[in-house]
Amino acid sequence: MSPSPPAFLLSPSPPALPFDSNPMSGVPGFAYAVGVLFLVCVGAYFTVKFLYGRGFQGRLGVGKRLIRVLDRYTLAAQRYLLVVEIGGKAYLIGVTEQQVTFLTPLDLEALAKDIAWMEQAQPNFTPFNSYLSAFSRRWKKDKKEPPDG
Repeated sequence: MSPSPPAFLLSPSPPALPFDSNPMSGVPGFAYAVGVLFLVCVGAYFTVKFLYGRGFQGRLGVGKRLIRVLDRYTLAAQRYLLVVEIGGKAYLIGVTEQQVTFLTPLDLEALAKDIAWMEQAQPNFTPFNSYLSAFSRRWKKDKKEPPDG
């Protein structure tokens, strides 16, 4: 005698449901989902635009930066000195391919005075290309004059 199969295998299957028994299935359900997604995106867009216009840039992560590079001096390939402002204080930082090294804090007010002094102390000079173009015009003018004879 062979063992009989379990009772759940012998019970009849539940009746099949009609295809459109769920009103949110098929094309109407997809259209509803797309419409809701569209409305959520439009609402998010106008919310961000409203907050941005109200001055919430710092709170949204846009606008003011905490770290600014004030100056960069190249020492060699991939080696720099950076003057960095962080939270109203200035620091000198050395950067190489392998590491970043804090060198020294700087006085931001003294640094601003030094920059202003250097900008005023720059000599007023005429660029070389203006001398070259003047020489070129004079040379062409001398070539066009007829020889005395």
